[in-house]
Amino acid sequence: MRALILMAMFFSMTCNQLAFANTEPEHPKKDKTALPHNHKDHPHKFAQTFEHTQTNGLKKSHHKSAHETPFVLGVKGGMLFEGEETSQHTTIQPYGGGVFFLEIELNHHFELELAGGFYGTSGIVHFPVELVLKMPFHINDQFVPFVEIGPMVSFSFHTESTESHTTTTTAEEEHVHLGAQLVTGSNIWLDPHWGLEFGLSAEMLVVQGHPHFGAGFHTGVLYRL
Repeated sequence: MRALILMAMFFSMTCNQLAFANTEPEHPKKDKTALPHNHKDHPHKFAQTFEHTQTNGLKKSHHKSAHETPFVLGVKGGMLFEGEETSQHTTIQPYGGGVFFLEIELNHHFELELAGGFYGTSGIVHFPVELVLKMPFHINDQFVPFVEIGPMVSFSFHTESTESHTTTTTAEEEHVHLGAQLVTGSNIWLDPHWGLEFGLSAEMLVVQGHPHFGAGFHTGVLYRL
């Protein structure tokens, strides 16, 4: 009897050992909602990464909002020097004045500018109307050099007074001249809406079948709508 009991105990222990050896340990399940190991170990680094991501997003949205309006208004003031032929020699006539203009941004590479203004000196006033194609070079958001070229129509009024011994006669002449101009300069944007413009210009007008050349400079204020 005692032998049977010992055999039964030995058989039971052997079965338990085999069952335990065949059982695979269970691996803990990963919590997908938990933060990565490095974020848990370095909370300050995680905060800096989050702040950097948010800052980059704000910069991208700021850059987009600064250029999503295609209309720019502006005013320019400057001086134009034009050669004028007389019966004896050619003189350089200075003209001072200003131009009001509207720019329409067609795309990242081209803009269209419609301008109208006046240049005047003693006895002569020009009212030019210009439609030019502007090619900007976006160095960055603040500094944008450009080149523009296009046709122009100038309405000129010339007042000449002739004095005699007894009377003074005033004659007025009106002319319409066709021409073209080339301008190079730079826009400097102070913020997304306000900017400055500096430029040099060269123009050619056909007056009574003869070309007249002029050159000048200007500065201006820009406002993006």
